[in-house]
Order: sequence, then structure tokens, then C-alpha cells
Amino acid sequence: MPGRMLLSQRLTFSAVHFLEGEGARAHYNRAHGHTFEVEAGVLGAPDASVGWVADLASLSQALEAAVAPLKDRVLNEVEGLERATLEHLCLFIAARLKAAYPGLAYVEAARPSLGQRCRLDLAD
Repeated sequence: MPGRMLLSQRLTFSAVHFLEGEGARAHYNRAHGHTFEVEAGVLGAPDASVGWVADLASLSQALEAAVAPLKDRVLNEVEGLERATLEHLCLFIAARLKAAYPGLAYVEAARPSLGQRCRLDLAD
């Protein structure tokens, strides 16, 4: 009997954001763009009849749908992302995936060109 397995799907998108408020450096106040990378991981045991933890094509479609309102947008203008940090990006995407994927183990958001990454760990 196999143990639990972790499947993941990753995609990239481009968007603009800015960061205001106490503690934010002055240059963060200006709108600037990034290519963001997001990844979602689902943890579970393979289904006996199909043999997979989750249908990767469906996970890909769900992740695309979660990110669709963010593509080529000013993230701060998207409801729920007024504070457009990597942390809030993880929370935004996780909220859109959790119902369909109860085994959602993590959501990761990154700005690879800067070497920056945030991971929201949801596994038990």
C-alpha cells in the first residue's frame, strides 16, 4: 500500500503591484511589474480505481482559473489583494482552490527574477 504522495502544478503570469503603508520602502510605492510564479500542491493517497492523487489536468485548470483575474492586472485593484504581497497572493489562490482540493497541501508564490518565494503550508 503506497503512502501519501504530493502532486503539484505550476504556472506563471505577469502583473503589476505596489506596496504602501508603514514599513514599506519608498520605491515600493511606485507601480512596478513582475513575472510571478505560482504553484499548488495536493497531498493524498492514490485513488484505487484511477491511480492518481488528483487529476493534474483539472488542477491545472483550477489554478489557471484562480490566477485568471490577476493576469496583466494591477494586483492591488483586485478584490482581496489590496495588499499585494507574496503572502496575500498565496492566501488569495488557496482560498480559490481549497474547496475543490481538500488535500491542498501548499500554495507557493514567487518572483523568480528576484529569488523571492513565499509558501503557505496547509498540510496537517
